[in-house]
Order: sequence, then C-alpha cells, then structure tokens
Amino acid sequence: MTDCNFTAESAAQHQAELNDYLQSKSINQLFIQIVESLLIEKPDNPIGFIVEFLQKKYPDQVCEKTLVGSEVSNRADLLKKPEDSFDEDDLDQEEDSESRVLETSIKLARAKKRKAVCSEVALDDQDEIAEFEKAPDAKLRILQVLQEHFLFRHLEQEQRELVTKAMSKVVLKRGEIAFTQGEDGDHFYVVDKGSVACFERRDGSEHETLVHTYNPGGTFGDLSIMYNTPRAATCRATTESRLYALPRKAFKVIVMKTTIEKRLHIKSLLQNVEIFKELKEHEFSKLADAMQEEAYEEGDVICRQGDVGQL
Repeated sequence: MTDCNFTAESAAQHQAELNDYLQSKSINQLFIQIVESLLIEKPDNPIGFIVEFLQKKYPDQVCEKTLVGSEVSNRADLLKKPEDSFDEDDLDQEEDSESRVLETSIKLARAKKRKAVCSEVALDDQDEIAEFEKAPDAKLRILQVLQEHFLFRHLEQEQRELVTKAMSKVVLKRGEIAFTQGEDGDHFYVVDKGSVACFERRDGSEHETLVHTYNPGGTFGDLSIMYNTPRAATCRATTESRLYALPRKAFKVIVMKTTIEKRLHIKSLLQNVEIFKELKEHEFSKLADAMQEEAYEEGDVICRQGDVGQL
C-alpha cells in the first residue's frame, strides 16, 4: 500500500511540474498555432513546414540562438590558432559571418508578412462537430472543471462552452475499462460521478501498479488530445461511474476555428484605430496575438485618472 501511495504522489507531483512548464512557456498556445497552420496549408513536408513556420513566426529567438552559436564557434576557432597566424583576415571573416546572420534575420522578418496573410484563410469547409445535450447542472460542473484545467484555462468562455457541448456521456459499470495501456488514445475525460483508477504495467510485467484514482472533478487523457499518444495506463471504474469524453478532433477544430475568427475580429478593430493606421499587415497580426480579453461588470473601474498607464 505504501508503494502505491508513493507512486500516486510522485505521479501527481510530476504532472504538476509538467503543467507548470507548459503554462510558463505557453507550449499549448504554440502547439495550437502550429497545428492551425498545418491544417490550413496542408504541406507535403510537414516537418520542413514547421521549421519554416517557427523561423518566420519567431525570427528573433531563432536568430538569437544562431548568432550566439556563430559567435562562440568563430571566437573558439580564433583562440585555437597560433598567435602569429592571428591577422586581420580572421576578423574580417568573423564580421562577414555576423553580417550573414544579420542578413538572414532581416529576410526572415520580412517573410513574416507573407505568412501572416496566408494564415488568415477562412475555415468554410470544417467538418461538423457533434453536440450532445446535457442537463444544466452537468454542463455547469464540466465548465468549472475546464476553467481550472491547464489545457482549457487560456480559452475564452465561448470556446469552453463549445467544448462542453462536444463532450459525450460515457457510463461505466464497476470494473469496466475506459481504455487500456498501449492502445491509441484520442479522447479526454472528465469524471462527473463515481471514481476511476489508473493502473500501469511496467517493464512488461503482468502486475498492475495503481498510479492514481480520479474522483468527481478529476480529468485524464490530456496528452491524447494534444499529441495522439498511446495510453500510458489502463483506467478502470472502481464504482459505477459517469464520464464525459471529448474527441481530439473536436478539440482541435473548435480551438483552431474560434482562434482564427477571434484574430480576424481583433485585427478589424485595430485597423480602425487612428494611431495604428500606418502599421503593416504582419504588425496587425502580432498585435492581435498579443491582446488578451478582460471582462468588466457594470460600474467596474477600468482605469483611474493619475494612474501610470501600461495598457
């Protein structure tokens, strides 16, 4: 029993560390942007497309690493040379190398404008996502869970409501399996009633080790809707349980479609602001991506006279 408790605690701590990293580095948003562009462009070479996408989307970060690596490599080579061979030609070569890196950076920055235009293609032919009716109290419970979950926390309320509608009810009897370790996974689950225990078989052993038990409000299957990874454990109902399942396809379509629609709406608003009239298309896109929505109730103070303005 002690080993099982230790394993569960370790798994929970590891999951929390992963969640913190994903949140602090905005990995989920980055992943959504990449998938969004892949589904819009449908490139024959997706790997090369992703590399080019990152270079154009984040040229400063990519080129900063390239420049640092170039400088370190060049200076290390110079230090290895004998003192009598150190001449002006070496310095000229170093300057030429840095110039080439800078030139590449400028080209990538200019290329961002073309990419920004392509990424605004409308999604008229998206597959229809099935919606499932739910009692108002069940819908509210699911929304509360999604608001606290790292994968859905950054979504707008409208997006979370669409996700809730796309979740279907799954009823498990005691001992019934939701999924088995190793099989392909494409659903995310919210436990609404009962409990589900997850067991792991390690190193090919037939013995199952309890890694975690999910009670009402618990969720599992996060990685499956993000990366379509094989199931890492077998999840079995310990009592009669009611779950709500979200297909990976529905999650991707909802997030991608609403994200693009929101970006287009924000860009149209920004283009009507006088001080932004001279901005380029790609600059509008960057502004739209950087903006965050804030909600205010009637009577709330948005800003006060005399306060330092930062927004």
